[in-house]
Amino acid sequence: MRYSALLLLLATATTSAHAAEWTAKQAAGRFVIELRVNPRPPVLETPMFFAVTTREGRPVSTSGAKGRAEFSSGGLKGVATLHHDGENRLKGYGLMSAKTDLRIEVTITFPGEPPVRMVFMPLRNESPRPPD
Repeated sequence: MRYSALLLLLATATTSAHAAEWTAKQAAGRFVIELRVNPRPPVLETPMFFAVTTREGRPVSTSGAKGRAEFSSGGLKGVATLHHDGENRLKGYGLMSAKTDLRIEVTITFPGEPPVRMVFMPLRNESPRPPD
């Protein structure tokens, strides 16, 4: 009985955390970048994932790509270096919180390509948009 209750508690916790994840796609040059991030109310080290595809939906290798994410929320600012994390993903970490002013500005450079830039504002009631 205790084991079943523990499994139920773990399943509930996993579902709640996943439900708060924010995703958005944005076209940038010939690429489409999808951000996945799960900021929480307290300031925590938070992973950010960026999946890259072509406009037709084909995965783009991120091997050799360089990325940087500048972010701010609640008066705090930070920078994360993005690293290759699988076939078509980049990953970085940053101290951030779930404040409505959360802003993530991303620059990704693929070998032989000009840099692509985009701005995501996950907790505002507006769509992601290009940088200012």
